[in-house]
Amino acid sequence: SKIESGLFVLDNQPFSLQSLMRDVYSLLEPLANKKNLNFELQIDSHLAPAFIGDSGRIRQILFNLGSNAIKFTHDGFVIIKAQRLWPKGLMISVVDSGPGMSKEQQLRLFQRFIQAEGKQTTKQFGGSGLGLAISRELSILMGGDIQVSSEPNCGATFSLNIPLEISQEFVEDETSIEVYKVDDSIETR
Repeated sequence: SKIESGLFVLDNQPFSLQSLMRDVYSLLEPLANKKNLNFELQIDSHLAPAFIGDSGRIRQILFNLGSNAIKFTHDGFVIIKAQRLWPKGLMISVVDSGPGMSKEQQLRLFQRFIQAEGKQTTKQFGGSGLGLAISRELSILMGGDIQVSSEPNCGATFSLNIPLEISQEFVEDETSIEVYKVDDSIETR
């Protein structure tokens, strides 16, 4: 509602992307382990130690993309990776070896209350059909976007591309893990 009304305000602060990604990884790892998936985190060694942006919203998007990938991948792998896009940008991708999607399914992905497979997906996996729509809206608010690349039976890659300034301020790379309540209604593709 806040996004639609124009009242949503981003909280742009210095943050450590490496720490944020490790936090998300540690939250999703038990879900991947439960399904015996190979779950990896890959962070480009050329990334700056700190960026300026809304780390809470980036975390929310990344958690949504990662949990969707795990939910729909029955065997194989899920990889979350970050790399710097020059001159100023960041791409965080979630790659999975899941069932993949047709072009028609991909066209429906980011619509509110609609899931790629329709009623059958909702029945089997749950969800409201809002997570990806909200994630895309948040990425656009940050000046970026989310793209999907997929083919049936070939997995999927969701990429969050956002422009982020490098912070000149030192941000301690925390090793502590914050705990987040996992909402059972998290978006499904």
